[in-house]
Amino acid sequence: MMKYSYCSPLFISICIFIICFFHFINANEDLTSEEWITKGDAEMEAKNYEKATEYFGNAIKQDSENYFNYYKRATVYRIRNKLLSAVRDLNKALNYNPTHEQSLVRRGKIYLLLGKYEKSINDLEKVKTNRLAKTALDKAKQGKEILKKIDNYEEKGDYNNALGLLNKLLEISPDSEILYSRSANIKIITKDYEGAIEDTVKALKVNSKNKKMLVLRGRALFYIGDRSTATSYYKQAVKLDTENKEIKNEFKKVKKYNKNVDLAEEDINNNKFTQETLDALDIAIDAFPDVPYTIKLIEKKGRVLVELKKSSEAIVACNKALELDPSLVEALIWRGDAHMLKEDWDAAYRDFQSAKQKSPNDQRINSRLNKAQKQQKLASRKDYYKILGVSKDANPKEIKKAYRRAALEKHPDKHPKDMKEQMEREFEEINEAYEVLSDEEKRGKYDRGEDLDVPPQQQGFHGFRQGGSPFNFKFNFGGFGR
Repeated sequence: MMKYSYCSPLFISICIFIICFFHFINANEDLTSEEWITKGDAEMEAKNYEKATEYFGNAIKQDSENYFNYYKRATVYRIRNKLLSAVRDLNKALNYNPTHEQSLVRRGKIYLLLGKYEKSINDLEKVKTNRLAKTALDKAKQGKEILKKIDNYEEKGDYNNALGLLNKLLEISPDSEILYSRSANIKIITKDYEGAIEDTVKALKVNSKNKKMLVLRGRALFYIGDRSTATSYYKQAVKLDTENKEIKNEFKKVKKYNKNVDLAEEDINNNKFTQETLDALDIAIDAFPDVPYTIKLIEKKGRVLVELKKSSEAIVACNKALELDPSLVEALIWRGDAHMLKEDWDAAYRDFQSAKQKSPNDQRINSRLNKAQKQQKLASRKDYYKILGVSKDANPKEIKKAYRRAALEKHPDKHPKDMKEQMEREFEEINEAYEVLSDEEKRGKYDRGEDLDVPPQQQGFHGFRQGGSPFNFKFNFGGFGR
């Protein structure tokens, strides 16, 4: 442990510093209110506004009932653009001296900046002979009249004219939380979310604890998709007013939306498509149908429905998404897939073609276009499975049985003469279908959509084909045979 000699220079220096420090403190404590005002004025002159604020505050401590001390601090608050603090001090000043002209003028002008026109008029009317007061008074009266027009425009839903007048008022009252709040609210209604955010930034500079502006900022950020930042502003607003049910309910709704969006998107990203995924999307969509990102959720719903093989519902969802935003490529793809499920190849091809025009380098679209074209081609050919009345996965035994049954049913000798030509055509199609489907190689080509070398049977009725026929018939049908 270091030891000091009582006569050492270091020890003497420390003692002198301590004595001077306490002397300085005691000396400052002994200053009168007037002396603090003088020191504050000096700092004002030097533009040391924080120090001036401190000194005027000390003057108030020395004499808390002197209106002039509050007026002086309000003056420096005004210079620092701390308008709400200035108003609080001016309220005190006028409480002790209700007729102080300078305080009335200053408060009236600050009220004008804050867009509180009634209060501004009330103060300035009392000192309207003051030249500065008269100019501000005229502006306050003008602002009051413009506000009435804005109210009328908003009631009619004429938001463009309302915003035009609000911008005009903000030139008179650039620090008005009230006007910025109204402007931000209208901009959210008209989907100008970036503009609304700018308004809330300006308002929160005036009063960082304005819970309404915190909510509006959170709402605007939420609407542009910045859900994380939006949540932080909602939390601030709730913290400032824990009993406000309106704010708490809106925040609860936002959290519910976020939870279900995150759940659904995690499932989709992991290629997990379940009824729970669909339910989560529906909850989010129903909660905020007017949020721009909800359009993407409707589009995603279309995909989930396709994966769940609910083609008709998928088409409805994609139609809704495209109605809201015709530029959505994914919605066209999923709707095309839904049409493919319904075997509506032409509709599917149209959707894929539209998607390709919007996104020409998307390989998913190219592969789907090729598949749709192939199915169109297949659809234009005779459906041999349908002709024989069998499913596409029928085995050779089932095909042979179906051929025999169809051949017996459609044989021309079993029908009246006036139906002979029709029955001959149908009987020939039956033979043609069996020729392909009974041959493994030809059936494979047919199923793959490849060309077949099966000449159409256009030479009239030749009875059952030979060689490949599984049976031979001899008919004797009363009047129709021999």
